[in-house]
Amino acid sequence: MGFTRSPPPYLSLIAMDANSSGEVMSNMMMAAASAMKGASFASGGSGVLDSTGTTISMTKQIEYFSDLRDQISTILSAEKASTLLSKSIFLISAGGNDAFEFFSQNKSPDSTAIQEFCEAFISTYDSHVKVRDPNYDPVPSSFKMLIGQ
Repeated sequence: MGFTRSPPPYLSLIAMDANSSGEVMSNMMMAAASAMKGASFASGGSGVLDSTGTTISMTKQIEYFSDLRDQISTILSAEKASTLLSKSIFLISAGGNDAFEFFSQNKSPDSTAIQEFCEAFISTYDSHVKVRDPNYDPVPSSFKMLIGQ
């Protein structure tokens, strides 16, 4: 793809801006401007299930993305933000830690426990990828998911 490095971590953009300004809204706007060429919401150990680990959950990462999208819309306009995001690549790599935690806590799970875990995982993931914001409809041109690491 021609990237010389990964996009900057979203939370580091907010932290940098928080150090240079006391106003939260100003920080978010500056982070949005910095993230126009990309941002990473990655969290080592993040899980699809909110109960997995003590890192930033997928739910929280989606909230961060939504906040950033709103700020980009404020800077560019809703239409231009939609166009920009519709041309973006979204990569989700999640699930390995969910499975690791499940099998660590259940050394010899029966088929019912495995089935319940799988259903909870799929249901939660499905709710994340099917969330539709009435203010944002475009489908990204490229959307990939890697389950496990």
